[in-house]
Amino acid sequence: LEKLKPDKDKEDPGDRKLLEHASANIGDFKLKSAPDYIVPESQRINTEKKRRQMVLLMSSVQTVKMQYNKKFLALRDLKKILCEKINKDNVELKALNLKLGINEVPTDVHMTKDEWPENRDQVTDEDLEEFENILAERAKAKAGNASAGFGGGEDDDEKEVEQKVEEKTKAQEDISERKRRLRMLHKKSLQAIPLSNADRRRRSINELIFRRRREILKHRIEVAKGSFDKSLRTLRSEKTRLDVDLKATDLRMLTLLEELKLLSRFEASEKEMLELRKGAIDSKVAIQNDMKFITAELDKKKAAVTTCRLEEKKIKTIFEDLLRNHLGTDSDDSAKHQLHRIFEKKVKRKRQSDQADSDSDDSDSEDSEDQDKIPAGCSEEVFNKVILLRAKLANAAEALQGIKKACSQTETKFKSLKLKLETVEKELTKRKHDLQDFQKTKQTALNQIKMNLPLRLSQIEYTDDGSMPGDISQALIFTLEQKQSLDRNLQKVKDEGKLLQRKLADLKKKHRELKKDIKQKQQDISAEERKSENVQTLKFGKKIDLKILRQVSKDDEIKTCKKKLEEMEEADFLSLADWDSKIKRAKDNLSKVVKMNTASLEKVEMLRKTKMKLEEELNSTAKQPKMSTQSGIERLQLEREEMLKLMKMQENEISALKAEIYVLGRKSDGYNTSYAPMQR
Repeated sequence: LEKLKPDKDKEDPGDRKLLEHASANIGDFKLKSAPDYIVPESQRINTEKKRRQMVLLMSSVQTVKMQYNKKFLALRDLKKILCEKINKDNVELKALNLKLGINEVPTDVHMTKDEWPENRDQVTDEDLEEFENILAERAKAKAGNASAGFGGGEDDDEKEVEQKVEEKTKAQEDISERKRRLRMLHKKSLQAIPLSNADRRRRSINELIFRRRREILKHRIEVAKGSFDKSLRTLRSEKTRLDVDLKATDLRMLTLLEELKLLSRFEASEKEMLELRKGAIDSKVAIQNDMKFITAELDKKKAAVTTCRLEEKKIKTIFEDLLRNHLGTDSDDSAKHQLHRIFEKKVKRKRQSDQADSDSDDSDSEDSEDQDKIPAGCSEEVFNKVILLRAKLANAAEALQGIKKACSQTETKFKSLKLKLETVEKELTKRKHDLQDFQKTKQTALNQIKMNLPLRLSQIEYTDDGSMPGDISQALIFTLEQKQSLDRNLQKVKDEGKLLQRKLADLKKKHRELKKDIKQKQQDISAEERKSENVQTLKFGKKIDLKILRQVSKDDEIKTCKKKLEEMEEADFLSLADWDSKIKRAKDNLSKVVKMNTASLEKVEMLRKTKMKLEEELNSTAKQPKMSTQSGIERLQLEREEMLKLMKMQENEISALKAEIYVLGRKSDGYNTSYAPMQR
């Protein structure tokens, strides 16, 4: 827990990230033209972002235009369908007017060629014939003028063509007028014929039906025209609004173009500063990665130091066990003292790098071995083991020294990296500050660009006295959403102020209560101190410093804990050595049992072969011819009985060996196995 306790002067990375996030997202409501305005990193603009903004604006304009064109084309298609329906209804309406004798000619509706600009390159056969006729008439007119000897020109030709067209039109009108008069005369002649009552009734019914149908058709035509006109008015109003928006977009594009030109002048300096900041960030990340790697390596080396120290303690424990087991407690202390001196003696180690001085190192080691004599009362085997343990202890000490040296080098490297990281962080902070100042300068330059913002009077609200002044150059412009957001923020600040006032009142009240408690506690402490001083004076005759007593008690507790820890470590090492010896003995017993098991299996195999051989001999004896004499039969019976006895004995031996093998196989799974000879 002490290792995990953070340093008081060190900043928490989590708190630092929270502060950075809060400073970036808490919101800054200062004006962009204010001298203390700081441009957030997410809102910093450059040429690439400005070009992207212009492209997106142009794309939006194109999308709006395409949507309007789709609506216009849909209305044109609707007009075409309505024209076809109205013309069809007009045909029926003309027939009804003719039957009812109403002198009314409904007007047909047609679409002009100008409404289909995509068909301007399409030419029909009728258009070609009409054009050929016009060309032929022009040619005749030119030929007539040439024969008359006058050069009239193209204007005269056009006038003649127009006159001919007018004459044709008048002739067609005369023909239609004559047909209408004939129909009227025919109708009057029919009306002059007397009709019966049934014919009159039938005619009146048909007239009512025709008039009703005529009213339905006229109403349907009027409804179709009215709906189309309404759609057209809606589309015209939308086009007016769209034209206004497109003009505002053009003004916005001009402003963006000026901003782009201004940003292009700052681009080179900004790129250079960004590259310097990126280099500082990369250096910081690389140093942090190196520090993480060195920290992990340092932890491994510290673990290796702990292992080496445990190895030294283990070797010393083995040495103590060796003295205790071989010299005993009642032996001469001089031998133990000499062995201790030999064991703790520092021996010069031979280095592999010094090849030239190998002979001198060998002579030094021989001299040291000559000086280490076997003490009286100590066997040569114990002395050799002590020398071997001393060599192991020297190896462990040398390894520990090397690891400590490597640890010190690693710590030095870590400190140098830490200093380097502080330097890089200072440089990074300086780069960020320079970039922030540069962004402020760029924002100031952008604020100098004048923007043309078209507004309607209905969009303007002067909140000073509720009236519209003649000069609004000193007024601030906010959108409705921004104004509502400011109102909400103002209300939020007021609520937070009220909450803080309530908290302040509670804290003052609590402060007063705590002051009273502290005063009461101080009085209690002073009373207890006086009582303690009186007791000390009565008991010891003077005042005792309690801090010294606490320190002494702490030192005694620490010493007791250290002693208990050493005893526990010693007991653990002894227990570990005991278990190592037990495991070794168990392995030896296991190897003996395996050997016995192998010998038993070989014996079983030999008996099996003997049994097979005896069975073969018995079979061969049974095939021989019977003896005629009584003595031969008896002899065979005796041999057979002996053979049966021998077979029974072998079967018993085989079963006993199998049981013994089974028992040995079950016991071979553990360490402490015992073997008892088979009773026959």
